[in-house]
Amino acid sequence: MHSNRWIIVTCAIIASFLGACNDQSRQPASVPPPGSDTLFELPPYLVASDVRTYRADLNSDGWQDVIVLVQRSSPASGEGSDTLFFYTFDRTIARHRLVALYSDFGISDVAIAHYPNISSAAIIVSLYGGGNDATSYGKAILTLHDSTLQTLAYAPWGNPSIVKLDSTVLLVIHESYSGSLPHADAVEYADSLITVGMQNNAMPYEQRIAAYATYIRTQLDSIATHQREISKQDWYTVTSLIMSLANLESKQKGAVAARAVIERELRRWRQMPGHYRTLLREFSETGSDEFSFIR
Repeated sequence: MHSNRWIIVTCAIIASFLGACNDQSRQPASVPPPGSDTLFELPPYLVASDVRTYRADLNSDGWQDVIVLVQRSSPASGEGSDTLFFYTFDRTIARHRLVALYSDFGISDVAIAHYPNISSAAIIVSLYGGGNDATSYGKAILTLHDSTLQTLAYAPWGNPSIVKLDSTVLLVIHESYSGSLPHADAVEYADSLITVGMQNNAMPYEQRIAAYATYIRTQLDSIATHQREISKQDWYTVTSLIMSLANLESKQKGAVAARAVIERELRRWRQMPGHYRTLLREFSETGSDEFSFIR
């Protein structure tokens, strides 16, 4: 067993999970000569239990790039961190080359998305800390520009979700609430709203709250049209949306206004299961301290 077997990993060795390393979204100007497969060079300390790859045009040059996720590695930066290796396709040498690294604890997945207000592809990194509540989940949203990684938004906790509101993209951090019910009945609701990208021209916070509240009301109105047919999961969603709406209202107008939202929605959703009705009333009665969440 050679000590350098982790240093250079070729396409031939890892074809089962990498596929053809020179698979581009368009044909190169000249066909790469035989034997010019990309070399994915991994440092020897990255003895991984799991390696995954993702393909996309990360820098908007029309050529497919590669992200290699090495999970459960042990880099010098910290025991247990996972690492992303970014390889962009270099047309001059007809190969991918390593241009950037990103390490974080508990990288569970990577997704690539394109948004009109972000020039390059958004690299959505999902984080998982190993627990069973919202504080164990996080997200980092990155872009690759001129071989440099930029962080558009980062939330290491709070089970964030991404919401697109017209030309604005928000990272919504969630909190969970179970009241006196079992933790299994806990419902997630919106806590804080982070603008993704263009931080200097970010939508003012009050405007973010108003826009997201409108988004939630639209969802509730849509579900209400088939209230008699909704499923158990739908009732979870309805309860979560009502809590989010109340929380957003409290940020603008205080706890009294938040309670009014809950009472109004309870009258509308007459078929809501009793345990969710109880949860909403407990959420309403906890007072202003429970509604005073971080911005």
